[in-house]
Amino acid sequence: MKYALEAFAKELLPFLDNLERAIDAAKESKDIDKLIEGLELTLSGYFKTLERFGLKVFASEGQRFDPNLHEALTVEATDEFEDNTVIKQLLKGYTLHEKVLRPALVVVSKKNKKEGGQGETSA
Repeated sequence: MKYALEAFAKELLPFLDNLERAIDAAKESKDIDKLIEGLELTLSGYFKTLERFGLKVFASEGQRFDPNLHEALTVEATDEFEDNTVIKQLLKGYTLHEKVLRPALVVVSKKNKKEGGQGETSA
């Protein structure tokens, strides 16, 4: 039990190495584009490794709100989307072997209410 995550931990070590190299390179060079490129490659490889171990990110924007997958931070009135549609993802959601590890933090749509006959007034 004590070493059950050994293989997983070994797979993650190269990403720690790459992040440390990126920090060292950023201190020596002012080429932001190269730094961003290196970080994007590291993040991509990190996600691929996590996927091999069953961790996956799931899409939320444009999906119907599902309380099993999403945590609504706020509701936004709009005419562009149907009620209870995720219109913005604030934090990604993840599953581990099909079980929700962290729900996505989202903004959910609500239809604008139409006023009967009269224009909008403010008091």
